[in-house]
Amino acid sequence: MTAFVQSTTLKLLGIALLCLLFTIPLALVGDLVRERASRLAEAEDGIARSQGRAQVLVPPLLEWRQRRTLQREKEAVEVIDLLGLAPARTAIDAELGVERRARGIFGVPVYTADLVLRGEFEMPAEDRARAAAPGGVERPRLVLPVADLRGVRSVPRVRIDGRAFPLRSLGAPALGIEALGVDLPPELLARERVAFELEFSLSGTRELVVWPLADVTEVAVRGAWASPSFAGAFLPRRREVGPEGFSADWTVLAVNRDLPQRWVGDGPLAGALESARFGVELYESLGVYRLNERSLKYGLLFVALTFGVFLLAELTGRLRVHPVQYLLVGLALAVFYVLLLALSEHLGFAPAYALAALALTVILGAWGSAALGSRRRGVALGAWFAALYGFLFLMVRSEDYALLIGALGLLAMVAASLWLTRRIDWYLPRNAPPPPTSASA
Repeated sequence: MTAFVQSTTLKLLGIALLCLLFTIPLALVGDLVRERASRLAEAEDGIARSQGRAQVLVPPLLEWRQRRTLQREKEAVEVIDLLGLAPARTAIDAELGVERRARGIFGVPVYTADLVLRGEFEMPAEDRARAAAPGGVERPRLVLPVADLRGVRSVPRVRIDGRAFPLRSLGAPALGIEALGVDLPPELLARERVAFELEFSLSGTRELVVWPLADVTEVAVRGAWASPSFAGAFLPRRREVGPEGFSADWTVLAVNRDLPQRWVGDGPLAGALESARFGVELYESLGVYRLNERSLKYGLLFVALTFGVFLLAELTGRLRVHPVQYLLVGLALAVFYVLLLALSEHLGFAPAYALAALALTVILGAWGSAALGSRRRGVALGAWFAALYGFLFLMVRSEDYALLIGALGLLAMVAASLWLTRRIDWYLPRNAPPPPTSASA
């Protein structure tokens, strides 16, 4: 009896050691998943360099320079200030045409946005008076900041009070990013209101961001993408998402964000712009590599549950499973994750998971028929693996309910283990006959 207790204890310790040992191949597969994900990031960066990176939409701004005199001790010093003015109202309409661009086997969603920007500036009285005076303002221009000018697909022409001005690339950035601009006649700044309208096409990768600089910023975005993510400081006031695409509208007022309407230099805007940004991301819900990584997180649990089934078969069915057989089954379980990763890069996660799970279920079920000495046991083992793979798939695909599914599944497995081992006398040798009952005595 003591020998049996010792052998069972050693078996349990050996299985626990094997489970820990299989953290090594699982970790190696995890490194492989991260390496492939980095390859995807490199491909995305390469596509973005030619297509245009994530773009930032900023309403057109007015800039001009003006001179002022400062009295310092015994002399007067002339200073030139760069002033900026945001529109009073801006309406941005964006129609996104979305497609996937591939580099090798890696693909990334890119878009071409057909943009219409309308609005008007309200010139402060002191600036109008200065602009009306000869030499009061210098180098007035309209500036359109764009995050990546490589994405500009048509030469923009801005219409200001009915006059068309072609925009050109500026040598210096505006608001910390690249910009287009055009010089304006100084007399335009002497008006109380300056209206503008601008149409152009802009391509980018994954994300379209808006900086709401106007007193009233209205944004409407539509696109053929079924899983957009609306992020940033402001969520849409109205949005519709369906299998054919999405549409969303924002309205942001001056009181909703801490941004000045008029400024000197870019200093006052430096920290506030990022905190006020909002937009849409072409989100890929649970991407291939993220799903592979999530499935690997349950790898050790998967191995432990499989070894636990074999141990229960030994205890309840009077079978003997050799440690080498445990090792081979564990290696097969590790190969599943490699096969899943390789197939999912070409087929997508769900079909790849189904094929990999089917292959391992058939292989291990056939092996079980021979190793356990019974076709019925092999079929039962295959059914167990099918159920286990289905359980894992539910946990991996469900972001919000993964913990609940896992907890209920583990509770069911623990309850089944307790039920199956309820009549086992752990002090009785496995090969000994059952103890006599009072009736037989």
